[in-house]
Amino acid sequence: SLRSTRVSIRSKPRLRLNRKRKSSCLKRCSPHWRCSRPMMSISPKQRRLQHDRTQFSRGMGMKLSEHFTLAEMTASATAKARGLDNTPNARQIAALTAWCLNIGEPVRAKFGLVRVTSGYRCFTPDSQHGKGEAVDFEVPGIPNIIVARWIRDTLPFDQLILEAWNKNDPNAGWIHASYRIDRSRKSVLRTPTGGPPYLAGLPI
Repeated sequence: SLRSTRVSIRSKPRLRLNRKRKSSCLKRCSPHWRCSRPMMSISPKQRRLQHDRTQFSRGMGMKLSEHFTLAEMTASATAKARGLDNTPNARQIAALTAWCLNIGEPVRAKFGLVRVTSGYRCFTPDSQHGKGEAVDFEVPGIPNIIVARWIRDTLPFDQLILEAWNKNDPNAGWIHASYRIDRSRKSVLRTPTGGPPYLAGLPI
């Protein structure tokens, strides 16, 4: 009986250890134990988007082209003030990249530094800004009318708007330019206010 008592005393800690080991394995989904929760499959496209969003949230400045980053294309005081996450999805990132390659980089090569004032806007989903197709910008030291005319005569674009232009102030306003891979309307407009009404063409 003494021998059996010793065995039973020794066996109790072993049982506790086994329970703990099994529980920890279940929590870690160890290959030694079958996890009761089903595993969710993630497509390569979703995995890339998840990676891009992780980079964005860490402030790593994902590069869309040689001289443009995702951070500057998504910076928005309005989104920040409203507490909105202004992170684009994979399709919108692709559209922003196309803009950088076809509008942003050629303008920079011709005139120098491009200052983006508004790019992607999550709060206007139906606009070209909300789709990642349009960017507002200016080139410091170069009148917007000169840059706008060069884009009109040289580059492929969908829509070009000279906004808040003032003939008495060459640095007034900004340029709105959009690009789409599948469409090039070559729509050219101007506005003295930065909003309606819009007039056809650029000033002479």
